[in-house]
Amino acid sequence: MQKSLWVTLLILAVLVILYFVPPIRLANTTLRRVDLLSDLRGDSDNTPDGNHAVRDSAAIGISKSSIENTDNEPVMDDSYQAEFVAEDTLAVAEHQKIEEEAMNTVEMAKTDTTTEAGKAVLAQAQANLDTARAALAKVKADLADAQASNAKMRAAIAKHKRAIAKHREEMAQRRGGNANSQYDAENSQYTAAASTTQIIDYGGGSSNGMGSFYAALNNAGSRPVRIAVFGDSFIEADILTVNLREMFQRKYGGCGVGFVNINALADAPRPTVKQKSDGFTDHSAMDIKGYDRTKLGISGHYAEPENGAYVFLRGQKKFASHLDTCSRSTIYFTSKYGAKISAKINNATEQFFNVPASGAMQTLHVDGRIGSVKWIVNQANKSVFYGVSMDGSNGVTVDNFSLRGSSGTRIHAVPYRTLASFNSVRHYDLIILEFGLNVASPGSKNYVWYESGFLKTISYLKKCFPNTSILLLGVSDRGHRMEDGSIRTMPGIKLLLDTQNIMAKKSGIAFWNTFEAMGGEGSMVKMVENKPPLANLDYTHINYRGGKMIAKKLFNALMEGK
Repeated sequence: MQKSLWVTLLILAVLVILYFVPPIRLANTTLRRVDLLSDLRGDSDNTPDGNHAVRDSAAIGISKSSIENTDNEPVMDDSYQAEFVAEDTLAVAEHQKIEEEAMNTVEMAKTDTTTEAGKAVLAQAQANLDTARAALAKVKADLADAQASNAKMRAAIAKHKRAIAKHREEMAQRRGGNANSQYDAENSQYTAAASTTQIIDYGGGSSNGMGSFYAALNNAGSRPVRIAVFGDSFIEADILTVNLREMFQRKYGGCGVGFVNINALADAPRPTVKQKSDGFTDHSAMDIKGYDRTKLGISGHYAEPENGAYVFLRGQKKFASHLDTCSRSTIYFTSKYGAKISAKINNATEQFFNVPASGAMQTLHVDGRIGSVKWIVNQANKSVFYGVSMDGSNGVTVDNFSLRGSSGTRIHAVPYRTLASFNSVRHYDLIILEFGLNVASPGSKNYVWYESGFLKTISYLKKCFPNTSILLLGVSDRGHRMEDGSIRTMPGIKLLLDTQNIMAKKSGIAFWNTFEAMGGEGSMVKMVENKPPLANLDYTHINYRGGKMIAKKLFNALMEGK
């Protein structure tokens, strides 16, 4: 009798361990997919009048069908919330079964409490029941959180539709009542510049000119060719880079989403990778306080784990091609005191790594046909983690390093040793810089202060990545409400654009005029007014449709330069 009880307890304990980690949420930064409409705060004026361009949340229009079907209104993709609800509902049912089995085991153990062995069996059975109940309570809380997130998403979609309708009504009234209006009421379709906006290579012949990148592309069949895109909220949540990545991978091969921070932004997750993490505390260069500059990683973030912390990534195939699987996953970190790390590919056998103590950058990787990967920090020992990548063994990889609210000068805050180490362990053949929206101001007479700071950033990158091509993208168009009530290109945008061109020339790097490629004067307004919209109602940020359009023009320019 006691032997069978012990066997039952052992089986139950294994089941508890197997099911103990359900779909999760992080207390403050969890990865429930909550995509809210960018910069729609519910006030009566949805057009920008401030100078600081910050995307409050992920842009609209992230489902593939909403991008391709131009007859539909843009909607936010709530499939992730529904998926989490379904997963958590299943987890609750599974944990309820475990609890029921644990309760039955306790009742069986109560039949023999006269001996010490019987008492031990009962104590173990009661401990297992307590563990099962704790696990059940946790997954029930997760389910409630998922349901709340799902409801929040649906409310956001409804709010978005109301805002769009109100905005179009206001614009229709303005067109009819303002003789100086720049809008054509009969033409709501946006048409970008038809010809290719060419890249100007001020670094021709140097190692930071475009020649280094084009030479690398010629070898894309035998080695990885990596592109790093540093930017602000204009490219947040993989906007623009998702399409640039797809175009390169279709032409030159490659797979995977590339480098991903340990923790995702709770209000701007990427639709290009499904990500969960727990036990990591995230720090950013944009934090006002509470972060250690010496620990910053290449993305401007770093994460400190507790024992048992993990990050899980799963490739996606609904949003773009070549993202569902990869052939290698790598984790990047430093560990002064050593660590114990493990990895699971496709939820299969766990691989264990004993990490030696070292202050230098370290990496671990796993290979195979990887649809999902889970990296677990079993013993942290004050290690610092930077991110995980999903890549191919050859072809092109495009990494998105967006830092909300950044002007680009914060790149200089990342220690030289860190960037130089990344150049060694994850060499980039091309660095693209997309900044300026957080600098543009309608009242600016000059941008000398910005030129001085950003020239130092470019010089710093050239020092850290001496054999990498660098391409500076000119600032995009941005809408600004004028005194007559119309919305036009913000005064100061063209001056900033000229300043950026001068910076590229002084630095000996390449330059591409995003403003011109978009269509120039008034192009952001036209993108917002397009049916379906290519940009958001803040007249500052593009959505995924707009990102796809600009990415195509940038890709064509890169190919024409080759």
